[in-house]
Amino acid sequence: MTKIDFSENIKIASRFVEEEGHPLNILSKENNKIRILCMNMIQTLLEGETDFISEVFTRGDINIIRKHYKVKNEYIYIPLKEKYGVIGPADYMSVDDNEVLQMYDDLIKEEKRNDEWFGKVLIFLERVVKIISKEENILFSAVARNFDEDDHKRLLQGIMSA
Repeated sequence: MTKIDFSENIKIASRFVEEEGHPLNILSKENNKIRILCMNMIQTLLEGETDFISEVFTRGDINIIRKHYKVKNEYIYIPLKEKYGVIGPADYMSVDDNEVLQMYDDLIKEEKRNDEWFGKVLIFLERVVKIISKEENILFSAVARNFDEDDHKRLLQGIMSA
């Protein structure tokens, strides 16, 4: 049985994240934007300032999450599973993403912006932040370990066209 050197995968992923213009660099920057948005929204909610939260949903600022998850599904999860047979991230992380997207859709559709809705927003935001951590620690390593140059190009094109 071949032992996988995860520390080497993390090093490769880290180099890609630092390489300006690389798809993992761009996804990492998106993660930072999403993390900051979510953390600001969580802080605002905890301070009881709900108007800002409603505005973010109304203006569509939160749509960056949907775009980011769509790219991950189409250009990372599917190739990892179908081309490389990597089922962990493709199956388990995509389930988390799909649940969060369903929460997102439900929140967008809800017209009542009451305490219950804001409670659901808080749960949604906390899940998004947790997924970012998994993405950076697990998914990026799987991409670094498995993707070839063509996969990286397709991922970049997917990011740019989303």
